[in-house]
Amino acid sequence: MKQIFKQPDKTYLTISTKEEHTGFMKFRWFFIAIFVIIVVVLFQICVTAEPDQGTTSSKASNTTIYSIVHLSDTQNLATGYHDTYNYTFTYLDSIRDRYNISAIIITGDLVNTFDSREEWDAYAAAVNKTSIPIYVTAGNHDTNYGKDDRYYSAYTGNTDRYSITTLNDFNLVTIPYVKKTLPSKDFSNIRQSLNQSPHQLTLIATHYYMDMNGSVSRLGRDINTNIIQGPTIIMAGHKRAHFIKTEQIGQYPVVEEITNFQNGINGPTGKDYSAGTLYTVTADNRTITRVSARTIGIYPDQACGPDHIIYPLDSGNSESGHIRFE
Repeated sequence: MKQIFKQPDKTYLTISTKEEHTGFMKFRWFFIAIFVIIVVVLFQICVTAEPDQGTTSSKASNTTIYSIVHLSDTQNLATGYHDTYNYTFTYLDSIRDRYNISAIIITGDLVNTFDSREEWDAYAAAVNKTSIPIYVTAGNHDTNYGKDDRYYSAYTGNTDRYSITTLNDFNLVTIPYVKKTLPSKDFSNIRQSLNQSPHQLTLIATHYYMDMNGSVSRLGRDINTNIIQGPTIIMAGHKRAHFIKTEQIGQYPVVEEITNFQNGINGPTGKDYSAGTLYTVTADNRTITRVSARTIGIYPDQACGPDHIIYPLDSGNSESGHIRFE
């Protein structure tokens, strides 16, 4: 069936379009006015809520938390427990992200026999198991009590009597084993470098700083007299113990720590053993606000001990005196 469509009235269409257009224009200006009012009100609310640029809340926070591992006196692993030596650094590398480990510091006695290539090769193979930056200083076993550092220098690249560098938000001073102490000129140079540093805290890594009863060595006394010019953490080994001693030297807080697990933890529990100290550092805008320390077991047990706040010493949460790790 053929369908017939009637042509619409053009006049009607024209009149209808004009009426709809006029009505739309009225409403359009109404909606625009409402929209402008809303925008103005929201802008005023935002301006009122914007904090004063001089207040702490307006400043971007830049808090970082990272860790540093301290090892020392690993010589027995170089002599007879190469697998444990390797595992020490394989394990630390495996937990690097969990604890944000930024450095490993080893305060000497990397080997038992200063001129044993086998032991030095064991050390080299072990430290190559991780990409974490490693800082080392020599122990008495590494340099034949300071008389021959050829092998130590060849395997570590360290040739100077001491070094000063930056480690994250710290100054790092490394001092190898010496029979008595450093020349006064060395202390003067170290002190001058620290005076020019922008960092608040200093780490001093050395081998023989103090004995098991907390009394300091000749080198330790000279470090305290000539280098301490601000808050300081001293990492050492040599003596078979694991503890922290905190005190004020002059006007500055000083943390003195020994880590030595060459015969196991706090006693002769076996030479096939690996552990150290895990430091956790909190820094706000590159200023260190908190440091804590605890035992980190590596082999045969992988576990961390209780955390001890060691900086700031004047904090209500900090601990002072003599801290023996668990």
